Amino acid sequence: PSEEIFHSKSYSWGIQDKICQVIDRTIKVVQYIPWNEESKFKSLGEIGLRDFKGEVVFGDSAFFGFVIECDNGLVVIDSNLNNIWINGEPTNWRVFPRSKHYENHLHIVYEDRLEIYSFNDDYFVDQEGKKVGLKNFNWKR
Repeated sequence: PSEEIFHSKSYSWGIQDKICQVIDRTIKVVQYIPWNEESKFKSLGEIGLRDFKGEVVFGDSAFFGFVIECDNGLVVIDSNLNNIWINGEPTNWRVFPRSKHYENHLHIVYEDRLEIYSFNDDYFVDQEGKKVGLKNFNWKR
């Protein structure tokens, strides 16, 4: 449970080697290292949410960063730690971490339209050292 990792109870999610928890206006990020005998969890620090509006509804991770759904919009924290607010309550949204062609896309469905965002800055971020988002092991430098 998240209480054992973060010592508090709040909305959490994880994928690959990162586990995240949102508390108030902060995301706590922990790296899971299963082969480390001393401690399987390493804190990667906290990320402030500047454009956070409303309660957290859902969160997910993508190669380009974290996506947090709030009551009235989405906050994207990209690999460079930029907060990007996307206003409007979505009907549905999705990232594509297993895709070969859409790994940098965020698709947002609203009642009357579809919006597609492409985040390309992650191609220039050191994949081993990044704090936010998934590591892309397929990119050749």
